[in-house]
Amino acid sequence: MRRTVRFLTMILIIFSLSLQFSAATSTMPVITAKATPTGLTTTPSISLSWVCSPAASSMTEFKVYRATSSSGPYTLITQLMNSLKYVDTKITKDVKYYYKIEINPLFSKSNIVTATWVTVKSITTSGVLELGINDKVQFKYEILPTNATDKRVIFSSSSSPVASISSTGSISGLTKGKSTITVKTVDKNLIASSQVSVYEKAHFPMTYVNISQGDNGSYSHLGTKAIDNIGISVSSIENVYAPFTGVIKRFSTDGCNGVYFESLDKVKFGSGIFDKMTILILHDNNIQDLYVGKIIKKGTVFYQEGTAGKVTGAHIHLECARGSYISPGGFRNTYGQWTLYNAILPNDALYLKSSNIIKNSFGYTWRLSN
Repeated sequence: MRRTVRFLTMILIIFSLSLQFSAATSTMPVITAKATPTGLTTTPSISLSWVCSPAASSMTEFKVYRATSSSGPYTLITQLMNSLKYVDTKITKDVKYYYKIEINPLFSKSNIVTATWVTVKSITTSGVLELGINDKVQFKYEILPTNATDKRVIFSSSSSPVASISSTGSISGLTKGKSTITVKTVDKNLIASSQVSVYEKAHFPMTYVNISQGDNGSYSHLGTKAIDNIGISVSSIENVYAPFTGVIKRFSTDGCNGVYFESLDKVKFGSGIFDKMTILILHDNNIQDLYVGKIIKKGTVFYQEGTAGKVTGAHIHLECARGSYISPGGFRNTYGQWTLYNAILPNDALYLKSSNIIKNSFGYTWRLSN
């Protein structure tokens, strides 16, 4: 009698499930599964999910099988009622697992799906990074293999006052100096570092940008990259500020009172390059306080526009060059005009600040950066 009851119960269950999956066809339900490595390095897991067509009901029981080879053997790891997902936490990292889902008792099987919880094998960085003060850049690194499951990292800076780094890897250049930025993987604690150097930016040396003559202009500018800046007007005498921290390499107290000023270290040019810079500046009426070897900090007043030499009004003659000072400072070009070695256009050398006032840019496009 008991056997008869169990048999009839099983027949009813099978009949009920068959009706639930298909009223119009005798085909078995199709199960489509997928597997994804999930969890953190301390709790690795593989998440399984599946769908049935026709849709399963709340009376459906599923069996989940697992193997480490596509050909098996497959081991039953769980049985679930009224659920279309399962998280397998009993896994070993870097082992490829094969899964299939089966409906009980109709024995309809899913496709075989695979997943591997992949550990981090290496992390590398570019090694060297240069920033200007107030620059922000995203720190770049590479984790291999690219399909590693837990790619979380932790950043740190050996000198946060020089260069700080956020939890998302954004580096901020704060003051001139050097810092080591380190990135460490959460998985396996692998470390890579980059040397970050923060440099001053070279800025336009006067408050007013009022250019009266550009590069390759007439007379003294033929074949040169020099400009004349008159500030507010030709009748005013305005201060000139050191565009970077540098040292006086040469000056002349006769004629135009020219001064050659070289950066002590690399600076960031307006074009974005990093190198030392040399400038030539002319026409201050009095440079008796200047001498070779004098170090002047960026932003310090060290010169004034004036009328020394052959001029028609107060201004400065300014020319910029990439690299260190080269004695005797320059050469006569084919037009007979004095020009710096390795001279570059002023807007490729210097940034403007938001506090600069432009009266006449003379067609130059300037980059703004404080």
